[in-house]
Amino acid sequence: MAIASDLTAAPTTSVSGLRARQKSDRLNQILDVAEELIDTHGEAAVTTEAIAAAAGFSAPTIYNLAGTREELLTSIMVRSMLTFRREVEALTTGTPLERGAKAVRICTGIFLSRERLYKEVVIRLGGPAGVGGPHAGPTPDRVQIELMTEADAAGMFVKGTAPDVVGRQIFMSFIGALSVWAADRMVNAAFEAQTLHGYYAAVHAYAADPHRTKLEKLMRQQARKLAQLPQPA
Repeated sequence: MAIASDLTAAPTTSVSGLRARQKSDRLNQILDVAEELIDTHGEAAVTTEAIAAAAGFSAPTIYNLAGTREELLTSIMVRSMLTFRREVEALTTGTPLERGAKAVRICTGIFLSRERLYKEVVIRLGGPAGVGGPHAGPTPDRVQIELMTEADAAGMFVKGTAPDVVGRQIFMSFIGALSVWAADRMVNAAFEAQTLHGYYAAVHAYAADPHRTKLEKLMRQQARKLAQLPQPA
């Protein structure tokens, strides 16, 4: 099965390193083809034979590198979460709470960038299994826990707040919105507003003054947006 390290093999001149890089490149090529198949024909079109024909590899090579259908789809999600990690790590300005909101926007933007692909993958895997699965690297829940820990150290929460609890609340709120969106029961703009509303509601509950007042205002802004947006029948 593909794991995060298979997708991000570091450049090296050793024989083993070059082999790891070649394996990573082949796996990423397979994932590119699988993503295109899902975008164009749906998740049911992702078969070993279809990928092999498009990628130019043998069927056994596809299986050896990507594993089962579920493992391949998980690798697609892992790769998207690696992109999420890089973009969040590139945030260099703002308070921890401001960067937490930006992290929510980044993650939501990734899913909206290829709507059909991610909706079908989320439905097949289930939201938590794909987004926060047991793979290496900071997933959204771990990233938010780290940011909430920074916020707590900076005195942005009331005394006695458990940052890991706040981070997990943010994550579960996101997963709830993601699952509803993937089921076509929430329009894209509502998905964006709902994930931010969930973020602001979670941090507002623990925030110390004067941050609490600002967070309440931001939370209410998102609530007004949600009230004005149409919802699928």
